[in-house]
Amino acid sequence: MPTSLHIRPTTKVALITGAAGILGPEICLKLRREGWHVAATDRLAADFDIAESILGEKKFWDFRWLGDLSSKSACGDCVHATEEVLGPISLLVNNAAYSYREKTLWELEEARAVELFQINTLAPLWLAAAALPSLTLNRGTVINISSAQTQGWLANNHLYIASKAALEKLTETLSADFADIGARCIGLRLGSFPGVRFLRDYLQQLPEEAIGSMVAEILPLHLERTADLLGENCVGSAAELAEFLLLLTSPHARMLNGCILSVDGGMTVRPIAWPSQTESYQQARQWFENWKQQHHNASDKN
Repeated sequence: MPTSLHIRPTTKVALITGAAGILGPEICLKLRREGWHVAATDRLAADFDIAESILGEKKFWDFRWLGDLSSKSACGDCVHATEEVLGPISLLVNNAAYSYREKTLWELEEARAVELFQINTLAPLWLAAAALPSLTLNRGTVINISSAQTQGWLANNHLYIASKAALEKLTETLSADFADIGARCIGLRLGSFPGVRFLRDYLQQLPEEAIGSMVAEILPLHLERTADLLGENCVGSAAELAEFLLLLTSPHARMLNGCILSVDGGMTVRPIAWPSQTESYQQARQWFENWKQQHHNASDKN
């Protein structure tokens, strides 16, 4: 454990999991611009490369830890590496999530079920436990990212919904322990924050210069379709969430602890169907096939 954990630091250190996903890059970027030192963690360097191309910002972190957070030891390694490089942690954002849609109840896979709960529920617990000395020193904040799907949406999504519901209850129970040390634990129950996840399989096959073109053409139409179905105020952006998250770290939010805040534009208080991505998937597939054909034709000419 670093000796710096015995001295309250002058710098603010944040650890963001799922940092290369839909929400993570904007959260990291916003915190850095506000003077935070940011540790970003995700599984693959390739995902960070894609995020950089989409964000238009190289290296949106101060320290990067690549790895799988599905074990207690890995979570401890991640926290301790962050503390060694950047110092004691003031903010932990548990944003990493794993999901897969089951076809039917009897086709649930045990290995995938275990991994899903390890990432979505246990990893936030192990990370918070490992960071406890830092959080105690800094009277820090843990923000757990949950989902509005805990309110009962989407058939054949039992495990993801259950894991996020468990995370919400964990947030509430941890807050009691945190209150005794002057720290806080808050849950955010997110609604629709559309991003490029449905494009990821294609983006991984594209050169850097083509990634921006695909996202610029496909994503705005996807956002428009989602807003048409849900209503404009029910569709959020990663940049908006980053602003809200920053507010939660300020002294103005000091009385928020153990609460689960719904950030969904009212989706959970009125009957709305979760938007289908079928049309966006189809458009993305067509764009990719067209790009491959153009690329193939250009290669033949050369």
